[in-house]
Order: sequence, then structure tokens, then C-alpha cells
Amino acid sequence: MRKPNFLIVGAAKSGTTSLFEYLRGHPDVFMPDIKEASYFAGGGVTTEAEYFGLFREAGAARAVGEASTAYLYLPKTATAIRQTLGPSTRIIIILRNPVDMAYSLWGHMVREGGEDLGFFDALKAERARMADPEFHRRAKNWPFNFAYANRARYSAQVAAYLRTFGPSQVKVLIFEEFFADAAAGFAELCRFLDVTPEYQPVFQAFNRSSVLRSALLRRILIETAPWKEVVKALTPDGPRAMAKAWLLKFNAREQRLPPLRAAEREHLWRLLAPDVAELELVLGRRLDCWGAQRSTVSLAQGGASG
Repeated sequence: MRKPNFLIVGAAKSGTTSLFEYLRGHPDVFMPDIKEASYFAGGGVTTEAEYFGLFREAGAARAVGEASTAYLYLPKTATAIRQTLGPSTRIIIILRNPVDMAYSLWGHMVREGGEDLGFFDALKAERARMADPEFHRRAKNWPFNFAYANRARYSAQVAAYLRTFGPSQVKVLIFEEFFADAAAGFAELCRFLDVTPEYQPVFQAFNRSSVLRSALLRRILIETAPWKEVVKALTPDGPRAMAKAWLLKFNAREQRLPPLRAAEREHLWRLLAPDVAELELVLGRRLDCWGAQRSTVSLAQGGASG
């Protein structure tokens, strides 16, 4: 039985879908068709047998992995991964300007049909929502996908993986730097995974911002219903999750979010800047590519938001 020897753990809306697609085309790499298995976060694929079954066709691939953005945020996930997959597991983290990440995650949740508040109203409601068990129970998505600002506070999240696995086992990428020169960044990533760096994928963007084609289809896919329990009992987790992911993707029509105004970016940056300073200490480097007024790399230049 093959187990994954690397994981892409996040952050959300920071190019993880693009990394997943680039890597799974590599001849030395195996990744299952499903993204966001989320096994170590208690969602998606829920049993160990189903999880390891995702990798049954890995064959002799040198690097075997999966990508689940929920893994970065939850504090106990790094330990659970180490206990199950071992201390030699390689961890890939990609971080985007936290202002853009928070705003993009809000836009994603609006698209998913779970968010009915404006961006800044949702930020004001975040603390109360996260403390409210009833909100967690009735949320139409993973409740922590509504923790827009806290998901963008990366320092403790990254520190947990560095502490659990050690710096040599953790590769931290910066979205703006990686997609400014994706070919060089991808070659460096391949060397980290000990696979040939000569392979170069087509560096297109995946999982761009979009809007729903059908709100009804979205509700059918995400809301609980008695008939879904019958389907769940009759179908394995993996194929069912892949079918749902395909339908969700089909139901989305690409459309970018309107840009935040300069004053709005400045306000949110002031909230997140102390954590950026802490993250710089954790990483031992400056993050001058981030700032209140800086935009992220244009998606047309090869960036990705998912």
C-alpha cells in the first residue's frame, strides 16, 4: 500500500489548485483526481481505507501526494499527519498576500452560496460566528471557510508545521513570487520533492474567481437531504466526492471580484500587518512583496486564485 509522501496544505485561495494540476502532470509524481480530500481535517474522505485507496494506482511514482487547504488552518492537523504518514513527509505551503486571500475566500463563499453578508460585514461578524455552535451547525460549508481574517493570519499556522516536521521538510512558497516566475518556482519545487526539475507544465491559471450558473444546483449539491444518506450508503467516498467536485466546477462561470478600494485595503492591512511581522520572524525573511497597496500577480500573467 502506497502512502502519500508529500502534502500541499494551503493556504486557501493561494494557488493550491494550480500547484495540484502542475504536479499531477509530472511523470515522477502521482496525485489522485480528487483535490481537497481533507482526511486529516475530518471532512471529504472520512475513513483511512478510503484515504489510502486514493493512492492505490501510484505505482512506482517517486512523489505521491494530495492537496487539502483545510490542513493548514486547524492546529492539530500537523501532528495528525506526522502520526499517520511519518516525520519524513514533505509539506508544501503557499501563502498569498493576506488581504487578497481573505477577500478572495469571501468571494469564494459568496459563489458557493453560503455567504450572504458583504465583505466587511462578514469580517465584523467573524468572531461571533466562530464562537457560535449554531452557526457551525447550520453553515452550508466548512464553518472555518467563513474565518476570513483568521485564516489569513498565517504565522501560527506555518510555525506549527515547521515545529512538527522541521524546516528541511517544509517548503514555504510565496504566491506573488512563485507566479511571477512560475517556471523557476516549479523547478525549485520539483527539487524539493526529489523529482526531475526538467519537466515543465503549461502554467495556466486554475480555479479563478467565478459566479454560479445555477443557485438551485448549488443548493442540491451542498444542502442536507434524506435522499443523500441513501446515496452516501451506496457509493464510496472517493468517487462521490469527485463527482460532486466536477458538478461544482461545472456550475461556476469565471468572473473576477471587483477590486478593493485603496482605503479598504489599508484598513484590512492594518488588521493583518502584526501577523505578517510575526510571520517574517517565523520564516526568517522579509515579505516586501506584500503591502497595503500592492496588488497580487495578475492572473493573466499566470497566477491563480484557488
